[in-house]
Amino acid sequence: MKSLTSLVTLTIFSCSLALTGCALSDKDSDATVEQLEPVVQVYEATYDEVWRAMQKAFSRYPIRLNNADTGELETDVIKPDQMWQPPHRKINYSPGQRYYIKVLVTKGMKGGSKQAVRLSIEKIMTVDQDFFSGSSRRPTDGLEEKGLLYRIDRELTIEESIKNAYDQGKI
Repeated sequence: MKSLTSLVTLTIFSCSLALTGCALSDKDSDATVEQLEPVVQVYEATYDEVWRAMQKAFSRYPIRLNNADTGELETDVIKPDQMWQPPHRKINYSPGQRYYIKVLVTKGMKGGSKQAVRLSIEKIMTVDQDFFSGSSRRPTDGLEEKGLLYRIDRELTIEESIKNAYDQGKI
């Protein structure tokens, strides 16, 4: 009897939680939060491997600064007709919007013995209100930066898989 009561209580609680959770979620809101700070990821790979993967991920962007010695990469200014569109919605950018992406790559160690590389991607978006007033910085949703980090991660994974297959004599 006691187990039946606890089973009924658990069932009622889980059903009410499931129904309330769906009712409380906002279907029109995005899951991302607008941000001004860079998106950071640490990779357990060599500096050269991460730099090559980053070059592949940024192959479609116009590059203004590309310096492997200082660990800096910066895109040229990207105008509204060239701006990245998220796959889940269409954004109508205003003609005064501009942005560029700044990447900083730093060598390091993880756990004292493994090589690690810290990659920081910052999207700097500005909007020109009119001809006379200056431009103001706007926060980004972080999706493009996360997409670039995902591409870099995939390039590193592919490179490692090819290297492992070659070492095993499969290629």
